Amino acid sequence: MFFFYSRLIATLVWLVLVPTELAARALGRAPRGRLRQRLGRPPALAPPRRPRLMIHAVSAGEMAAAEALVARWQSFGGSVVLTTGNPDGWAKAAGLQAAWQVVEAIAWMPWDRARAMERWLREVQPAAVAVVETEIWPNLFAACGSLGIPLSIVSGRLAPRDVTRYRLARPFFAAVLANARWIGAQSLCERRRFLAIGAAKDRVEVVGNLKLDVPCPPPSREMPLREPLLLGACTHAPEEQMLLDLLPRLRDSRPGLRLALVPRKVDRAAAIARQARRRGHSFELVSRSPSAGADVEIVDRIGGLQSWYRRAEIVVLGGSFASRGGHSPVEALAAGRPLVVGPHTELQEDLIAMLVRKGGLLQVSSEEELAPALETLLRSSDLRSRLAAKGRGIVCRDHGVADLTCNRLASFVQPAS
Repeated sequence: MFFFYSRLIATLVWLVLVPTELAARALGRAPRGRLRQRLGRPPALAPPRRPRLMIHAVSAGEMAAAEALVARWQSFGGSVVLTTGNPDGWAKAAGLQAAWQVVEAIAWMPWDRARAMERWLREVQPAAVAVVETEIWPNLFAACGSLGIPLSIVSGRLAPRDVTRYRLARPFFAAVLANARWIGAQSLCERRRFLAIGAAKDRVEVVGNLKLDVPCPPPSREMPLREPLLLGACTHAPEEQMLLDLLPRLRDSRPGLRLALVPRKVDRAAAIARQARRRGHSFELVSRSPSAGADVEIVDRIGGLQSWYRRAEIVVLGGSFASRGGHSPVEALAAGRPLVVGPHTELQEDLIAMLVRKGGLLQVSSEEELAPALETLLRSSDLRSRLAAKGRGIVCRDHGVADLTCNRLASFVQPAS
């Protein structure tokens, strides 16, 4: 089955992905050198002088989880190469490279062709590979197995819909996962999902969520805005429309309230601006000079979400009202902001359930419940402060996930005597 998978990937690469990348580069939308890397040529690296860990994390959220591992691997005395597959992940990786000396390089992971993967790994020479959360790339896993490179899935999770698909090809995924030396699952539920698609019982361990051990920034000293700000973070359609419709009602509870929208995909900013215009809101795209007193600010560039968290009075986390499964709440909570999520948090279910149980965030069961919940928070600074402090207190302590994960990875590089 690997043969048929590899032929399919090769066809997709040469007929679809390469032409698309060339078109993007011609339009100035693709960085120079990305195509070369995606075809299997990594950036030039010196031979490793210490254990080199290659961490693959696609999205910004997964790359955020990788930071906990980067911090611990530095104390172990190794170096790190970060790989990713999308611009959001790259932007976050660039921030990690600037913050941590242990990060030697960041790179675009090649498309999953067998020969390209083997060539990539031979040139990068990682002592170990850690794949964050959900990235099961069959030829990457197989190449690590054939080259004797210990590969692990860290902070592992699987979406329920993915499990359903993977089980249709369980023998294939059992063969893929046989190349993983270790799988550190986020929860018992996630462990069962990995077992359901063919992982060996003795290689899957419940460890926890790496995002809980991401180094927390110091409490914000950023000056608050003169007008209170409600932030819609990582939003999807129709969540922006929902918040735009709620804004007049919320301003009755908190005069002068402004709304900032940070869409998950910034190329949707123009469409969101049209929605704001139709509703009679004054708005501004942040890539332009800010308009004094605009009701709505729309973020149309990648990066800088942490700054928006620090400026916000309340954060509504996107993906949780639009049936997208939710996004990680950790960064907003670490910034010390009260957080509200909707009912659709399937991709973060264990983490959200724990935070709700401990009073670290507020979850509402429908769009209709959101307005009164926000009105209550807007009217009570004490309630906002208590919710924010509780949430930050939960995520800004050492949960031991990163230490345990790093120790497992290190044991494969330097086995205990």
